[in-house]
Amino acid sequence: MQVLKNQGPSHKTDRDVFNEKPSHEEQTIATAQPTKTKLGTAAILRTALRDVQIKLFPELVLKSVEGFVTHSRNGCYDDVIFHRIIKALMMQTEDPLGDDAGGTSIWGKEFEDELHPELNHYRPYTHTVFGRAVTGMDVIHDIDGHDR
Repeated sequence: MQVLKNQGPSHKTDRDVFNEKPSHEEQTIATAQPTKTKLGTAAILRTALRDVQIKLFPELVLKSVEGFVTHSRNGCYDDVIFHRIIKALMMQTEDPLGDDAGGTSIWGKEFEDELHPELNHYRPYTHTVFGRAVTGMDVIHDIDGHDR
């Protein structure tokens, strides 16, 4: 999970993960297949400081929300740290070993980014936005104290 902020980092780097836009055929197939998991539209991120309430966007980025919800229900985010913090940009977790190697998707492999024009991206089309903090921004700012 990544928590993105409105400000960019002081340096520019390219995304190092599979970032190709899916073909029209792939998008059609993905949206035609019903999800097996009932997805919510909200999540609570529990931190050592306080809770952060997140609004999810399953209607816009279904696969990303499905992955997040499934991982959450399976305990993948329990007792893990924010292993990557880029001040004023993002915080990233779901790294079971805390070594920035990441975890495995629920599909067992990388999947295409879902980049929706209605969602506010830091740099257009570099990271999937699947939710937004609706309360707890003070917690995010407290955690954001140091790059990691």
